[in-house]
Amino acid sequence: DSVTQVADDDDDDDDGDDDKKSPSALDWIMHLVSIPWKLAFAIVVPPASLAGGWLCFVMSLAMIGGVTTWVIDFAELFGCVTNIENSITAITFVALGTSMPDLFASRAAACQDEWADASIVNVTGSNSVNVFLGIGLPWTMSAVYWTLNGATEEWRRLYARHLPAYPNGAFVVESGDLAFSVVVFTCSALIALALIRFRRVKLGGELGGDWLPKVMSSFLLVLLWFFYIGLSIWKVMDKTASIGTQAAAIFLAICVLENLMLLLGCGAYYMKGSTLASPPSAECDSELGAGASSGFAPKLAVAASAAAPGIA
Repeated sequence: DSVTQVADDDDDDDDGDDDKKSPSALDWIMHLVSIPWKLAFAIVVPPASLAGGWLCFVMSLAMIGGVTTWVIDFAELFGCVTNIENSITAITFVALGTSMPDLFASRAAACQDEWADASIVNVTGSNSVNVFLGIGLPWTMSAVYWTLNGATEEWRRLYARHLPAYPNGAFVVESGDLAFSVVVFTCSALIALALIRFRRVKLGGELGGDWLPKVMSSFLLVLLWFFYIGLSIWKVMDKTASIGTQAAAIFLAICVLENLMLLLGCGAYYMKGSTLASPPSAECDSELGAGASSGFAPKLAVAASAAAPGIA
């Protein structure tokens, strides 16, 4: 079924409608593109009914790890062919490719879970795994390897400046532009956390809600990703930038971010005004109750969201 199924009918089942909606053109395109992956997973991953589901879980992780390795190798080859540094391909192509499972998991949690708490928790949980396991385990294994094998000729050639401190060799990880990247990421994370808190206090929930704040929140989060990517790439390209120049670049990028949000807000307000100025249709009149003033979805009920934290 996972190979032949084109669209997910969960939404129709939740609405209690027996008539299944026909797949859209986008559903067919995504199905055709993903057929090789669906077929590979269907062959390798056993049914969840075997061994209490553990065999399915382990093989799924193995397949995800294999696809991730393929994405990383392809990104490195692409960077080599196009003469792009590995640090740039790592924060763009590799990061996007390895984060797609988290993206779809968060989307599924936001759509299916009653309160959508898992879509928020998945972000911190995924980053914890990446930092503590994804970095900690390989670094530990590399440190043990170089301690046991010592310095090779290639190691002496690559890390000649570290020979006085480590004559027998060691596992070396050069920080490069990591400090600047962490500062930019921290600024982006603080803005995102402030947005989540603002939505909880003012709108009653972190996700969903009225059309205007929902679109502006999504736009801000997308802009934060471009904010981080743009500044990180700039720092990789300009290795001689001083501390003052770096601080000025971050401040300028924040100003650009603010102005883009203002432009979006003005455009959305104009669109909302045009919608209010247009005469409502008969269908809208029948759907909107007494006292309704626009065709947009109502805001989250404060009482309901307070009784159910994290309502979507």
